[in-house]
Amino acid sequence: MTTRRTLESLDEHKRELVVTLDRLFEAKEQNSGLIRNLLVEIHYADIADILDVMEPEHAARVLDLLDSETASDVLGEMEEAARTPLLDLVPPRDLAELVEEMPTDDAADLVGDLDDRAAEEVLRHVAEEERQEIRELLLYDEDTAGGLMESDFVAVRQNATVDMAIEAIRRAAEEVESIYYVYVVDDQENLTGLLRLRDLLLSPGNRRVDEFMWTDITSVPLDMDQEDVARLVQQYDLAAIPVVDDAGRLMGRITHDDIVDVLEEEIEEDLRRMAGVGDEDIIERSSLRVAASRLPWIMIGLVSALVAGFIIENHELVLKQYLVLASFIPVVMAIGGSIGVQSSTIVVRGLATGQADLIHLGSRLFKELRIGLVMGLICGLTVGSIAWLWQGAWQLGVIVGMSMFMAILVAATLGAAIPVVLDRMKVDPALASGPFMTMSNDIVGLLIYFGLAANLLRWFQFSG
Repeated sequence: MTTRRTLESLDEHKRELVVTLDRLFEAKEQNSGLIRNLLVEIHYADIADILDVMEPEHAARVLDLLDSETASDVLGEMEEAARTPLLDLVPPRDLAELVEEMPTDDAADLVGDLDDRAAEEVLRHVAEEERQEIRELLLYDEDTAGGLMESDFVAVRQNATVDMAIEAIRRAAEEVESIYYVYVVDDQENLTGLLRLRDLLLSPGNRRVDEFMWTDITSVPLDMDQEDVARLVQQYDLAAIPVVDDAGRLMGRITHDDIVDVLEEEIEEDLRRMAGVGDEDIIERSSLRVAASRLPWIMIGLVSALVAGFIIENHELVLKQYLVLASFIPVVMAIGGSIGVQSSTIVVRGLATGQADLIHLGSRLFKELRIGLVMGLICGLTVGSIAWLWQGAWQLGVIVGMSMFMAILVAATLGAAIPVVLDRMKVDPALASGPFMTMSNDIVGLLIYFGLAANLLRWFQFSG
C-alpha cells in the first residue's frame, strides 16, 4: 500500500488547478466544458497527481468528464490510498469499461482494491476472455511476480518466420500496450527464446526465428518476490522480463515501468519502517491506533534512556571529581549515534537490494571497522583538542578524544552487524534496526565514556 499524496507535494501549477477545479465543482452553475478545457492538454500522470489530493466526490466527477482511454490511464497512475475511495463512487458498468481499457496487470490491481461484492459486479460487465485473465492474476500474491505481471504479450512458435512475427506484433498492437520483445514458445507454450525488435527488422522476412532468437533468457517464476524480480531487471538492464510457471510455460511478462513502481514502493517502505511508522499513520484517522502502532518503538527508546540514566547515576563519583565531563556526554552519544545510523542505513539498503547478506558479513564488518577508524581518529582528535583548549586541561582532551574514537569505532561496527543479525533472526531490519541501534549506541557509548574516564583519572592521579 502506498501513502496518500498531499497538496503541498504538488508543484505550483498543479496546486492551482486543484483549487480551481474544487471551486468549479462547488459553484452552483458548473461548466463541464470549461473543466474539460482545463484538463485537455495535461498528461494523464499529472491528472492522476491532481486527483490524488482531491476529495473523492470531486475526483469522481473529473474522471467522468474524461474519455475512457484517458480515464483508465489516470486510474492506473493514481495512488492506491486515493483511488480506493474513488472507486466506490464510479458505477460498476462504467468501471468495467475502464478496466477493459487497462493492461491486465493494472486491471487486476484495480479490481483487487474493491471488496469481493463490488469486484464481482464489475467483472460481470467485463468481456469473458479479459475477465478470466483478471481472475487468474488475482490468485497470486500482489508482492510476487505473478501478482506483478501482465498476461498480454506477443509470442510466436519456433518455426515461425520473421514476417509471421511482425504480423503477430501488428495483431497484438491494440491489446499489448508496450512491446519490447517477441517471445518464442514451443507447442507446449514453454518459453524457448526471445526476439529483439531490432533483430526482427534487420532480418529477411522468410528467415525462421529459431535461427537467430536469443536462448540465454532471464525469466522468473510466478512466486518470486517482487524485490528479487526488480533486482534481476536492474542487474541485466532489461526492458521486460518473462514470467514462467513450474513447467516453464510462458505465463506473462513484467515491464520496466512496473519495476520502477516496485523500487519506489520498497524504498518508501524501508524509510517508513526505519522511522517506526507505517502507511496506517498516513491514512488512519484514529489517534489511538496510530499511537499504538508507534508505541513499541518509542518504548525501546524509553528503556534506552532509563538505562543511560542508570549508567550516569552509577558514575556519580567520576562526575563529582571532574564535573566538566558532563558537558561532553551529548557530544559522544550524538556523534556515535550518527555514525551508527549511517552504517545501519547502508546495510539495510544492501539487504533490500541483495548486496549484503550473512556470507559477506565479515567483509562488511571489516570495511565499517576501517571507516570507523578513520572517522574516529578525525573526530576524536578534533573534539579532544576542543576540550583541551576550552578547559585548559590536557587530561580532559585525552579522555574525551579517546572516548569519541572508541564510541565511533563501536557504533560503526554495530551499525553494520545489527541489521544482518536481525535479518538472520527473521526480523525486518528496516523496521527494527533504528530503535535497536539507538539503544545499543547510547548504552555502549556511555559505558565506554565513563569507563575510560574513571580509569584514566586514576592513572593521571597516580602519575601525578
